[in-house]
Amino acid sequence: MKRFDRRAGLVLILILFVWAIGNLAILLAFSDKAQKAHLVEINRISASVGGERDLENVRMSDYEYVTVLEFMPIAASASEANAYFRGDGVDRDQAFQIRPVYDEGHITGYVRYVYEGSPEIATRAIYIIYNLTYVVAALLLMAVMFYIRSRILKPFHAIRDLPIDCPRAV
Repeated sequence: MKRFDRRAGLVLILILFVWAIGNLAILLAFSDKAQKAHLVEINRISASVGGERDLENVRMSDYEYVTVLEFMPIAASASEANAYFRGDGVDRDQAFQIRPVYDEGHITGYVRYVYEGSPEIATRAIYIIYNLTYVVAALLLMAVMFYIRSRILKPFHAIRDLPIDCPRAV
């Protein structure tokens, strides 16, 4: 019984070690560098955009993450500007970033760069799914080990103390 308890403890330590290694692997796989790939595309586009007319020349097929470019002139009304900066018209599974457009040192408007999904949300979802799955699997394994200990090994341990051979009275 003591050997089983020691082995169960080792299994628990191994479970915790593998869980920590899995979380570290997720952290490294989804580092800030991997999550910021859309920013590289936004920087490339913004470097080539000098005004609203330049937006028409941007080939969106050249970009993997940025899907939509929307221009708002500086002369837009307050309600249009509020809706634009609030993100009206952007799908829930999309994220956006807004940057000013300069022409000869003056702001001529703003460009809203819409890109698919938020990498931070995806990373959070992967963490949650991984950890929940791992906790459920670990609890099931511990329940099976507890069942084996209490229903199988404990009765055998109890009968170990019974006398092997009962002498008959003559």
